[in-house]
Amino acid sequence: MADTNLHKFLLITMPVVGVVGFVGNFIVCVTICCTRTLHNVTNLTLLNLAIADLLVSTLVPLNLLYTVTNDVETNDLQCGADITFQYSTAWVFLFFLNSSTSHSVLCLTLVCFEQFIGISRPLKYPTYFTRRKITAMLITVWSTPLIAYLPRTILMTKLCHKDICLCLTQEPLYSAVETLMLLLLPTAAIIWMYFRIILTLKRGARNLEVQGIQGPARELHHARRKVTGILIVLITAFLIFVIPGAVWYLVSTLFYPVFSGDVETNIWHSLALLSLLNSSINPVLYAFKYDVLRKAFKAMVCRCYGWRSSLNQIGPLI
Repeated sequence: MADTNLHKFLLITMPVVGVVGFVGNFIVCVTICCTRTLHNVTNLTLLNLAIADLLVSTLVPLNLLYTVTNDVETNDLQCGADITFQYSTAWVFLFFLNSSTSHSVLCLTLVCFEQFIGISRPLKYPTYFTRRKITAMLITVWSTPLIAYLPRTILMTKLCHKDICLCLTQEPLYSAVETLMLLLLPTAAIIWMYFRIILTLKRGARNLEVQGIQGPARELHHARRKVTGILIVLITAFLIFVIPGAVWYLVSTLFYPVFSGDVETNIWHSLALLSLLNSSINPVLYAFKYDVLRKAFKAMVCRCYGWRSSLNQIGPLI
């Protein structure tokens, strides 16, 4: 590998960020599972997001470690069984890595959808989130990336055994559809839903002010400002951590190879670090900014000292 300093930096940074993300998401999972009053639809969506980010926090550092320890220069004279095995394994590893990243984005979309229905269409909330529909949503979120990435993974591993050079190529149309359906469209949907939530809260506050009801109107204005702040952080996080990887994945498959091998490898590892950072900050953005979950965590940690926290209300993230 050409850029030794960069890879030393990544080898140090990725495990640290991965551990932080793993611990943060693990805490969210344990808190929700161990606190009975948190067993509702809102926290179920947060639990699935935490599980998806837990997988990303584990797989991204492992992928870097595998890449570094199995780095080889491939050409027509080196197509041996060991190299074929390495690239076949790399495609399998890439399958789980891409799937877990897409799981994180789709679970985040489900979190936003639950909040969107609860705030924008509260009367229809019980019909949207019956037990059967929730089960169907979760199955869809977790199975879609696996179904989308599995055929190409099987094809590429078979090609690796026939011709190592074929193993290094990707189908541009297939990659474009993957990026659009599993990354870009969910991102657009998340941003649209948050804008709709802001408009709904603003409209509700104005209606109350017209009726002369000031207290609830101020609460709605406060909620709108809080959601606006979350939206700004959300868009910024996606623009920094998620969108560059999606765009580069699309560009690199449409115009492969874009740069020399070492440069592309460095770009991929840097974008993987951004994806890892996204999964590491999600517990802060979507879980511990949620007052009830934060109080539940404090109560769980401090229970051995006899401290109790009242968890009488389970509400939306705002």
